[in-house]
Amino acid sequence: MRRRDEGDAATGIVAASYARYSSDQQDASSIDQQRRKCREKAAENGHDLRPEFEFADQAVSGTRVDRGGFQELLAAARDRKFQVLYFESLSRMARELVISIATLKELVYVHKIRVISTSEGIDSDRAGWELLAFFRSWMHGEFLVALRSAVLRGQEEAVLSDYSVGDWCFGYASEPIPGSETGRRGRNAKSRMRVVVREDHARWVRQIFHWFVTDRWSIDQITRELTRQNAPKDHRATKPHWHHDYVLRVLKKRKYLGVWPWGRKTNVRNPLTGQVSQEDRTVAEVVKYERERPALRLIDDLTFFKAEELLAANAAKIGACRTPDGRIRGSTRDSSRPRHLLQGLIRCGACGAVFQVSGAGGRYLGCTGYRAGSCACRPRLRRDRAERLVLAAVGDSILQNPVWHQAVLDHARAAWETRQASRPDDKVEIETRLSAVDGRIARLVDAIEAGTAGPEVQERLDERRRERGELLRRRSTLTRDESVQHTPPTAAWVTDQLKVLRGLISSGEPAAAVALRTLLGAIVVVEVAPVDRRRSFLRGTAAPSVGSVLGDGGTGGGASPGPLVIDFTDAPPWASIADRVKDLFDRGVEYAAMTAQLACPRSWPAKALTWWHRERGLPPPDGRKCRARLTRESKTG
Repeated sequence: MRRRDEGDAATGIVAASYARYSSDQQDASSIDQQRRKCREKAAENGHDLRPEFEFADQAVSGTRVDRGGFQELLAAARDRKFQVLYFESLSRMARELVISIATLKELVYVHKIRVISTSEGIDSDRAGWELLAFFRSWMHGEFLVALRSAVLRGQEEAVLSDYSVGDWCFGYASEPIPGSETGRRGRNAKSRMRVVVREDHARWVRQIFHWFVTDRWSIDQITRELTRQNAPKDHRATKPHWHHDYVLRVLKKRKYLGVWPWGRKTNVRNPLTGQVSQEDRTVAEVVKYERERPALRLIDDLTFFKAEELLAANAAKIGACRTPDGRIRGSTRDSSRPRHLLQGLIRCGACGAVFQVSGAGGRYLGCTGYRAGSCACRPRLRRDRAERLVLAAVGDSILQNPVWHQAVLDHARAAWETRQASRPDDKVEIETRLSAVDGRIARLVDAIEAGTAGPEVQERLDERRRERGELLRRRSTLTRDESVQHTPPTAAWVTDQLKVLRGLISSGEPAAAVALRTLLGAIVVVEVAPVDRRRSFLRGTAAPSVGSVLGDGGTGGGASPGPLVIDFTDAPPWASIADRVKDLFDRGVEYAAMTAQLACPRSWPAKALTWWHRERGLPPPDGRKCRARLTRESKTG
């Protein structure tokens, strides 16, 4: 590049400047100081530094290229709006070697802009400027490396001394340790901090686990209730309302067990863009930072590992509805928390699709295949009518049917005998395995405390703790079963169980939908086109199992005594008089006399008679042979 004379600065040359500070603990005075130095140098060189070309970024790291002021500077340079660029130090432009050098070469060699650093002696019009710029850029980058190392060293010291390093979460708080400021450097030395339980928040942590594990509430239901009750949130929270993901993080937090990890991930920066991502540290690095804090335990092992089990089951169920990058394709069709009584229960017999809410106000259920154009099943179900008919069919055909009562009793007795035979062996096996697992956990903890643990020890310890939680759950279930029933089931016991089930299904609560789906499995509907009606309707068939009535999904036998058939249509109004019309017809009574005697419209007797025969699969009487039933007035009318 041609070297210019020192005194060759002509007036009228437009200049620009760039200033930046990175910490949000600084203020705008830093920008003002940098701009003042650039203005003084520009005035000394006789350059016109205009206010509209004083670019700046506040509280943004110099390792990033997506800075607003920095990108405005580059855009103005590419449009050749100025000829000289000033900055107080090359570190203000960037703190990454590859960014600094690439930007400088683009400005100088591509856009023909003279670059001047007021404090470092860098001037692109002087020989050797590139070497000086390269060296300065390397120094500014190394400053960050040294700073990172110093910060990590200080954090490690605090962690190993069991001080608070700001990693406390919801349910906890930090408080100063009296006297700990003694011996610390600085004019205003601060006390060390320690983590303590904040009881007004901790009770909400326990409540969340209780709702999820004991009451089996969904994450969304818990979220709504926390927001409704205006529950507090973590000190880092920026929004007043609770969110699904935040509840999920609470349920996964191992700190509530009294196990406090630290430093599991480390920040990794892309030197080309400045974008920061996180990567896992090795197990060997992480193990030495994990702390046992029994005094901070909020949740017992059994509850925590049961929550882990339920979350894993939810993740496996939703996994089928995610794209390869982890995004949800759509709502799950087999949700364990239905929003209405028939959700996921009705299936199309033609295409197998689940009937979903449709129509104005969500008053109907329709085949999703028909809406997608892949199925010809057009009829829809009125939700209120379908719920009424399903509940009536379950009550009349199952819960009040003597055949079902006997089948349920036989299945319950067979299941009871099987459990009685296997219970002693199961109990001994569980106790033996628990003793072995406790011994392994103790040995692993001893190895960690002695410092002889390998990199895989933490993973093995986590695995053993999960195994112990599952064994405790099985032992609790076995003990509960022993306390519930010591004698074989009786007919009276079955009657009581069916009454409880009937009350649950009729309650309208979310649990009612789960119980109904467990009982029936699925109701497969097909379109039926009757001869005597203009509109077709849907007929549903279900095959409930005896085992599902008792909540075991039909394991151990218990086949259905017969299918359950439901016509999703209300009977016509004349169906209520059909039996009486048939009786009068058999006695030779005329239609007019029937109308008077039954106090019904004139057309009802003939329709009721036809309906009576077709409901029983019989051909209706020939209308021509029934003309004698008509009165003279109706014949001539």
